[in-house]
Amino acid sequence: MEYKISILKDATRLPEIVELFKTGLGDTTPQFWEWRLFADNGQQDKPFAIIAEDENNRIVAMSSILTAIYGKENKYKCFQFCDWVVHPDYRGKGLIGSIYRFTCDYFQNKGYDFIIEFPNDMSYPIFKKYKFVEENNISSWQTSKNFFKLIFKEKTLKYKNIKFKFSNNCPFNNQSFSSENRIYRDSKFLIWKFDENPETKYHWLTLWETDKCIGYFVFTIHNGRIQTAVNVYDWEFLHSDYKILKFALKKLKEFGNYVSVWGKYPDNMIDIFLKVGLKKVVNKTRFVHFSASHKPFPKDLILTRIDTDY
Repeated sequence: MEYKISILKDATRLPEIVELFKTGLGDTTPQFWEWRLFADNGQQDKPFAIIAEDENNRIVAMSSILTAIYGKENKYKCFQFCDWVVHPDYRGKGLIGSIYRFTCDYFQNKGYDFIIEFPNDMSYPIFKKYKFVEENNISSWQTSKNFFKLIFKEKTLKYKNIKFKFSNNCPFNNQSFSSENRIYRDSKFLIWKFDENPETKYHWLTLWETDKCIGYFVFTIHNGRIQTAVNVYDWEFLHSDYKILKFALKKLKEFGNYVSVWGKYPDNMIDIFLKVGLKKVVNKTRFVHFSASHKPFPKDLILTRIDTDY
């Protein structure tokens, strides 16, 4: 049987994606996929989905695709496969391989450098099959844990002439954050990623020096059975005084029992983590990559939770 592999361009077919996901990964909504696949996120290439259709034009498999630009002046162009799903009646027919090859050809023709992935137990064998390189350098860094959770009520405070503001939405516009080894982030991308996400509630802590934002933390509050974790999804800190960073973590910690900062970091940043009191915790997250170009993989690439998913 021949299967048609293509880019999903028709948003009216999103209910088909919802039904497909019910067969394998659980309930979603058309509103979620409208945001995930068709909203403008400010990146050069917007997210989209690669679909497989049978002879009746029925969507029987898909993977959403996320692109990312790392480094100043588009130093590294990467993409990820997300949300693999194949209808149970069509598994074992090579559809994942067809989608994989179609997507790789597409992005190689657009000059992309690498595929980066954070596979779970189900998708890990797929990437091993395609000879992805695995690295064991994703870690969690945590503050010490309080037995009791504190409740922080102030929305604005000052420390060393730096103003700290808590909010439920991105409080700045027309500002970008770019470094040699991180994903390019501007206001439009951050608002799309965190404020417009219809499924997850994010919170912001921003640091201000006069009218300039010199740092931010985007975080969620995860209420466990015994303890509450404050999970940092993305952050930036543009100041040489790391006591300010330590103060910010202290204030974040007041929303729960501890703060968790996840990611892949170079040695100089790990030294900073140790200075501000963070401790390394065993993390089982897998990180794999594959070269789609002549470039060697950048070992000093910084990855946070913002890089792992939508």
